[in-house]
Amino acid sequence: MQVLDSAEIDISGKHYKIDGLSNLMDRVRHCAVDVVTIIVLTHLVSEIISYFVGVQHHPQRHGYFWIIFSCIYFPYYILLEFFWLKTLGKFFNKTIVMNENERRPTFIQILIRSIIRPTILGTFLIESNYNRTLHDLLSRTYTIRIKKLK
Repeated sequence: MQVLDSAEIDISGKHYKIDGLSNLMDRVRHCAVDVVTIIVLTHLVSEIISYFVGVQHHPQRHGYFWIIFSCIYFPYYILLEFFWLKTLGKFFNKTIVMNENERRPTFIQILIRSIIRPTILGTFLIESNYNRTLHDLLSRTYTIRIKKLK
């Protein structure tokens, strides 16, 4: 992929100007916003469950927290990145996910990203000219900064 700072792309009928590749600080901000969002959603679902089944069966008390977390984590990344090319963290940071052909990633590419991301190795930034993580490399995707054109 030849990513140019001034390149323009068209994804799903929306025109964007590529503003460079996502860097380490972009990824830290993505992660912070996304993890906080997922934890808040997990707590909300836990409270709803405890309301209906009773406090004595509260999910956090019986170790269900991580099951609920996982049930939210994967759909969060898969659905948001597949349909909108970004999670809330990427939205606030003005970045999107693209494949190596400067097109919308396929569902399989998003699925690979989402499965590899929570692994220890999946979170490390691989030293290269493209600041890619393991989940980027294996799914053949990039995270890029964008500016929406009018």
